[in-house]
Amino acid sequence: MREDLPPVRALDGEVVRGVEVLVSVQGSDVLLSTNASPVNDEKGRRRGAVLVMQDVTERRRRERQLRNWLGALDLDAKGRG
Repeated sequence: MREDLPPVRALDGEVVRGVEVLVSVQGSDVLLSTNASPVNDEKGRRRGAVLVMQDVTERRRRERQLRNWLGALDLDAKGRG
């Protein structure tokens, strides 16, 4: 739903940190870590939002690989003991 997206939440006044959003870019899935904050003027009126996104696709893939490798290593060690 649109209202769940970090920029929409920021425009509603919420500070959003570390929300991961999966998007499709040219047919490939890309995982983005998203931070967003409202921008107010000196009178406290909402004037917009700032949004920062970082591609964490490769980092998550490597973390998954490491967990799988550690799990296999643990199983191997249990089999030897």
